[in-house]
Amino acid sequence: MTLYPFVFSNNPKYRVSRHVLFWVLWILYYTAEVTISRYQILHYSFSLSLFSSLTETAITTPLDIIFCYTVIYFLLPRFLFKGEFLKLAIGWLLLSVIFFYLRCSKCFII
Repeated sequence: MTLYPFVFSNNPKYRVSRHVLFWVLWILYYTAEVTISRYQILHYSFSLSLFSSLTETAITTPLDIIFCYTVIYFLLPRFLFKGEFLKLAIGWLLLSVIFFYLRCSKCFII
């Protein structure tokens, strides 16, 4: 597989692969970030930090995915591309508050 079709193609095979690659890298990045901060700041053991970080990231990533695709496929075409910037800002703010609450609620705290 060459790099050009993977990056620029609208073929569903490549699009799905790009999205999967993006979200896998997202999970790895945030797991590493939280693991390092817990390991250095809170002085947890590395294995405990890694396990709790991976668990937390695995639980919250579906919320990040839903938020991201809602903004990209619902808010942007409906409001940004039509010049309705105030509606876009209100929609984004409302979604941000909802997803912030969901992410920080007690059911997602490990």
